Amino acid sequence: MAHKMPYSLVLDGKTIFESNYLPYMKRYADEQLEEFNGFYAEIRRYRKVYAFRFYNTKWSR
Repeated sequence: MAHKMPYSLVLDGKTIFESNYLPYMKRYADEQLEEFNGFYAEIRRYRKVYAFRFYNTKWSR
């Protein structure tokens, strides 16, 4: 089963957004972490983790 959008944003274990434009997803994840006091965000490319961050760190890539 293939996704239409290759990147998905997972915030604290829940998929909240899908897109194919990576820089916007990082900015959106930063906003969501701050707004909802999130702890962990990751961006997945299909099923593999592409980048991740905790609330007090920078993006891994």
